[in-house]
Amino acid sequence: MENYKRSLDFILSIKKYPIQLLNINLTFDVKNSYFEKITEKDLNFMKTEILKISKKIFGEKIKIAFHSQIKWDLKDYIHTISIKFIIVGKTLKPKIKILEKNIEKFKDEVIGGNLKLRFIEENNSSDVLIETFPVQFEENLRDYEEFKNFNRYNKFYNEDLFRFLTRPMETYFAG
Repeated sequence: MENYKRSLDFILSIKKYPIQLLNINLTFDVKNSYFEKITEKDLNFMKTEILKISKKIFGEKIKIAFHSQIKWDLKDYIHTISIKFIIVGKTLKPKIKILEKNIEKFKDEVIGGNLKLRFIEENNSSDVLIETFPVQFEENLRDYEEFKNFNRYNKFYNEDLFRFLTRPMETYFAG
């Protein structure tokens, strides 16, 4: 329910549609990440740096929604973590390549994993809701002990990561 409220607040904070939208998706797992053990400090550093890079490139007239997800692989127990940033603004398109280059450099130096960007030129409020609302139906995210039992790599997929994955969506309004 909290995620729905935050998504709705985010959508209502946008004064004029259509709006440009950029979906930034960082994905990593125990095999392709540079982290042997991922901590709350590491996760917050990643989030803070991506926000800082985005604000520096796009300026103060953007809004950002942020959430994380996990894709389960119950065969090999190598679960993929996704950290998603959804940026909305009026003139994003001319600076996307600059942003991509900066985030790619940060990813290559600090995180590992993969980066995907998806730009959508014109969005209405329904489109933004679909992009921002985090869908996390996994029953294994209700209890840390159960989460731990579904992981072969407990050092990496630890309690800090569990808390990070179960946090509600966050929003940032530059300016």
